[in-house]
Amino acid sequence: MKILTISDVHGKLPMMPDGCVADVCILAGDLEPDKCLPGWMNQIFWPWVETITATHLIIVPGNHDQHLGRKYSRPFTNYQLDLPMFKTAQLLTGAKAIIDGITFYGTPYTTGPDLKWWQYFEGTDELLQKHWNAIPVDVDILITHAAQYEIGDLDQNGHRYGSLSLKNSIPKLQQLKWHIHGHIHASKGFYPQGKYNILNTSQTWNLIEI
Repeated sequence: MKILTISDVHGKLPMMPDGCVADVCILAGDLEPDKCLPGWMNQIFWPWVETITATHLIIVPGNHDQHLGRKYSRPFTNYQLDLPMFKTAQLLTGAKAIIDGITFYGTPYTTGPDLKWWQYFEGTDELLQKHWNAIPVDVDILITHAAQYEIGDLDQNGHRYGSLSLKNSIPKLQQLKWHIHGHIHASKGFYPQGKYNILNTSQTWNLIEI
């Protein structure tokens, strides 16, 4: 299975890699511009999504996704998107999707200040724990917007913004093959962990295979 991923484009929607065809495309949050003007989603974002050459689509929102945050704000929900160019198109806000026998789970939550534009937030890392507790133990591909603490979570000023409670929740996931996230742009890249791999897919198309 070929999986194409990207996150944290903040409204600067990149062209697909030349000749790339994926089984699954994962958009891992912070897709909208900070000030998402009326009509941007319908006029720009969804038409861009329709150009993605993949069989299946999974979207997990991020803290800057105001439209997705307002419209799809309930946790523990799998929304089926009306995008007929994909065999399945799903927006995960704390839910799983099974594609060709592979279990995906997506949850958008991060910690942050209580600002009007901050979506899917919890005030402390401890409050995130209920979202990590909902991750099924048989997950193969975990998609979060948040990073794990001390792994791909260092910002451009040397501050760490990863979740310790998420990191401590990973050992129970015995089948985990990939943890895909965004959020911290400066630490994008691959982080092999032995039994599984971490990919911070911020601002960059990445193609992985399982």
